[in-house]
Amino acid sequence: MSVVKFQLAGLIVLLFLSCNVFAQTFSIEQLRTEYKAGNYANAKKMVDEMIVTPAYSVNGEVWFLRGMLHYTLYKQPQLEGVQDDTYLYSAGESLRNAFVYGKEFRNDIIKQLVLVRSSMALKGDLLFNQSKYQDAYNFFNAAVENQNFLNKNVPTAEFVFDTTILTSAATTAFIIGNKDEAVKYWEDLVSMNYNHPNIYNDLASIYMMDKRDADALSLLETANKMFPDDPAILGSLADAYILDNRYMDAAPLADRLATIDHQNSYSQFKAGQVFSMLAQNEALYPATSFQRAESYFKKSIELSLEDFDAQFELGYLYYKRALGISDEMDKTADDAQFKKMMNERNGLFGKAIDSFENANKAEPDDVNVLKMLKALYMLTLEYDKAEVVANKLMKMGE
Repeated sequence: MSVVKFQLAGLIVLLFLSCNVFAQTFSIEQLRTEYKAGNYANAKKMVDEMIVTPAYSVNGEVWFLRGMLHYTLYKQPQLEGVQDDTYLYSAGESLRNAFVYGKEFRNDIIKQLVLVRSSMALKGDLLFNQSKYQDAYNFFNAAVENQNFLNKNVPTAEFVFDTTILTSAATTAFIIGNKDEAVKYWEDLVSMNYNHPNIYNDLASIYMMDKRDADALSLLETANKMFPDDPAILGSLADAYILDNRYMDAAPLADRLATIDHQNSYSQFKAGQVFSMLAQNEALYPATSFQRAESYFKKSIELSLEDFDAQFELGYLYYKRALGISDEMDKTADDAQFKKMMNERNGLFGKAIDSFENANKAEPDDVNVLKMLKALYMLTLEYDKAEVVANKLMKMGE
């Protein structure tokens, strides 16, 4: 080694030792005194140098004082003239280290860590309300990290687990597109038998999106036992049964949904959908399915006059019923019966037209409505009207 290199190496060693000795000259008593006196700038400089030295890096009180200091700087931004949110993150990290290395401060650390967790959640709520969802998620996630640490290390008698933080983290994660994290949080809540139906419904929706239909169905059945009168659960479970071709299981849920939520247009519409499907095969399902579907759709429209979906589904219910009667007409040789059936069929075609025309008023350019009207006008020999609709469809490229 050359003399220059040797001297340079020596200088580096001396510099390291001098820095280390400088940090070691601070005592915990000095740090404690500076912090209690409100000399936060001095205390910050001291503690940040102390935690990188071997002796103090495993000292619980040093980490505790750092956590307290950083939390104070976060809560009182006027001390440095700027709001530095990173202090809240570092306060949590410091307090967790304090818990590991300083068992003698255990009770004080727990109290302070709970405060930090709550402040993180409040900050997340504030950012969420400002539509800053990524930043909100970061704080909710940090709050969950501190909560999980407490949950793992502290008896439940000394610590209250705040499930609302998990729900906030899950919701925000889903909004920013972090579906896997949202599922993890929701599944944690379900494992705790969390007493709110929305969690089960939201998680089931994601299972459906991921083609996990069996998991969604099982979860919704569990939720229905816990919340038998919740409209969202009843509607979602009815949908799940329909997807599983269990229409007879869906029927009582639909009736219950419509009864419990009788002033809600969507609940009436959902019940109508279930019985509309049953009405398409009355050989297998109750003969009253058509009447019940019609009744629920009408109630939905009554509650929401411009209910496009209910108008469309009601029109389609009449249309399918009329086609079924046409099939039966081809099988009868009795003229009187044929005429009776034809009148009933034509009446249903007329009702279907009325419903689709109402749907057309709500959504004038809906292609499916226009196609149904064109077909019905042709079936009822209203060719002029059929031509008008056909021309409109042609201009739309259909």
